Amino acid sequence: MSYTEFDKLTDERMSLEKEMAALDMMSHREDISSREAQIENRLREIQARLDELKTASNNSA
Repeated sequence: MSYTEFDKLTDERMSLEKEMAALDMMSHREDISSREAQIENRLREIQARLDELKTASNNSA
């Protein structure tokens, strides 16, 4: 099975979600709001693209 864009985006989303969890644990020690905002924006971009891919897949089926 090939490594598709969907797989790549899913992996990146999981990695970013783990980073957000780690940042939550560090938040009492340093200002992490800038990185959190970057991650949240990227997660929204990833989800939008995953939705597009799912829609395209459903339309071609």
